[in-house]
Amino acid sequence: APQTVSKARLSMAREAVRVFYETSHLALDMGFETGQYDFSRTGRLPFGGRAPFEHLSRFEGGLAVQGGLWSDVPGFLGLRGDLGYEDAPDLRGLGGTAMAGLAIPIGRSWLLTLGGGASLTPVDVQPVPVVALRYEAPADTGIVVDLGLPRTEASWRGDSWWTLRLTGEIDGGHYRLADDNPAAKGGTAAFFSPRAGLFVDLTPMPGLKASLGAHYALPGTLTLYRESGSELERYDPGGAPGASL
Repeated sequence: APQTVSKARLSMAREAVRVFYETSHLALDMGFETGQYDFSRTGRLPFGGRAPFEHLSRFEGGLAVQGGLWSDVPGFLGLRGDLGYEDAPDLRGLGGTAMAGLAIPIGRSWLLTLGGGASLTPVDVQPVPVVALRYEAPADTGIVVDLGLPRTEASWRGDSWWTLRLTGEIDGGHYRLADDNPAAKGGTAAFFSPRAGLFVDLTPMPGLKASLGAHYALPGTLTLYRESGSELERYDPGGAPGASL
């Protein structure tokens, strides 16, 4: 459904592909995402009647390593990188995050994760707190709850081939804009939006999973930055429902 941006209307569609590899001590993921942004009533935008962008894409990848530090308390180290762009990949749109911390068992069913790190974007450096509490009920119930930042999730495995998930997360990213962009030439567009969703995961065979569901994007921000990194303008898109497959 369309969102409102500075009295204009914005509809968005995204396609993404991701691959994962995981062992008991190592997790690796890589992905690519591209989005189409359809602005209507563009005459209400301060860009000469033009949309600020129509396509934004992003490569991303991550590596996480976990190992025992002492007794049954493991430590973890995570590294992520992303490259967001409008027309063509540009190293000026490169960003990355480094995190480290501890996972502390509390009884048989609870796990407390504490840590932190830093995130480098094309426009700034931000601290990244890591706080999460995981509850895993007895296996025959199929219930797992993860409370934390930037993602919270509760899941129930109904059978070996399907799982129901309720999620809350922060959706966002930074994208380097083209040198002839009408809103911020050679600048950066940054999105930030809380999002809640309900999904069904289908696993017809080991290693293959499909997810479908509905979500609601809460009111967030769209910030445009100059090529120098200084803030140019900030907009407050309204909330809107959506669907995912």
